[in-house]
Amino acid sequence: MRGFLRELWEQVATRRKCDFVAAVAQPYPSLTIAAVLDAPYQDAWQLHAWSSWVQRQFDIRALEMNRDDIERAVTEVRDYVTGLLEAKRAAPGDDLISDLLAAREVEGGPAVRRRSASSW
Repeated sequence: MRGFLRELWEQVATRRKCDFVAAVAQPYPSLTIAAVLDAPYQDAWQLHAWSSWVQRQFDIRALEMNRDDIERAVTEVRDYVTGLLEAKRAAPGDDLISDLLAAREVEGGPAVRRRSASSW
């Protein structure tokens, strides 16, 4: 995750001015979520766009005005995550989705593979 901050900082370090939110604060969470999901790095921007639309379903005005866009985003993100799940079922890795898929009830509690700290 620090690597993302380093990379984002390097992109703005030589500028005399930048919009911190647009340059760092906005892309960082999407990059982090992509990393945790073990999604392709280039998909971070799409994840951000989807999340912006999906969260609007909880705003009654936005839902009324943009229902089709919100529903499309919900469908697209569901399809995307379904694809990630299928890929991880077929070829598990050292990532959160693989861990969650590997979890199962054993003697009343979940059995989860332990992750190494370096994998984050």
